[in-house]
Amino acid sequence: MKLTGECINKLSEKLGVDVSTPAGATWLQLDIETATGERLGLNTVKRLVGVLSSDAKPRVSTIKIISDYLGCPDWRVFSRNCFSDSLRI
Repeated sequence: MKLTGECINKLSEKLGVDVSTPAGATWLQLDIETATGERLGLNTVKRLVGVLSSDAKPRVSTIKIISDYLGCPDWRVFSRNCFSDSLRI
């Protein structure tokens, strides 16, 4: 399941790189690990930013890591606002 364009833009702005490219997704994965101390798989990050397509829903732990990275205090609000399809966890 892909993040909305708005959330992808927020990730790109924070990183300073277009994260919707394969190289950008790699940089994002590394920066998330550096900033949060949590590791997300590269393919997971690529699916979230639309480099790889998938209908699979992300794990709650993945949503928490991304929301922490962006400084969102409530991962549930983040999940409702930042996924292109309605995600209810």
